[in-house]
Amino acid sequence: MKHLIIDGNNIANVAFWRARGVLSEENKDKTPEEQKEVLKTHLSNFGVNVFLNIFHMYLKDNSGYKIYLAWDSRSGANWRKDHTEDYKANRDHSADEFHPILYDMMDSLKKLFSYYPVYQLEVEHAEADDIIFSLCNILEGTKKIISSDGDMLQI
Repeated sequence: MKHLIIDGNNIANVAFWRARGVLSEENKDKTPEEQKEVLKTHLSNFGVNVFLNIFHMYLKDNSGYKIYLAWDSRSGANWRKDHTEDYKANRDHSADEFHPILYDMMDSLKKLFSYYPVYQLEVEHAEADDIIFSLCNILEGTKKIISSDGDMLQI
């Protein structure tokens, strides 16, 4: 059996930032208020579209694979932050007013993928890379991982 394991959070972040960059560039001639309105109105849907384009590219390149989408839980690895002070210390998105749109986008993707022939996995207090590590240990056969997350190097 062949298994394609995709880091859903990682691809969602890539799609979100790519969509945000495109929308910002296409609307750079507008006022800052108009730019904010464009992002608030279109970023989530455009991000979903970018994610789907990336996902379908992987599907096309990996036919015959059983597909798994691993998602971080909302609590993520808070337990790691409690034990390791500098864990993801450079990733404070609290000041970014558009970051909650990423979570809305991921919620939309999870609902959408409930209609796809894929296995979605999300485990409380775990990140996608934890889930991917566990899958790699229990699944037999060929395993291919799709992620650009630096944490994957630990696996």
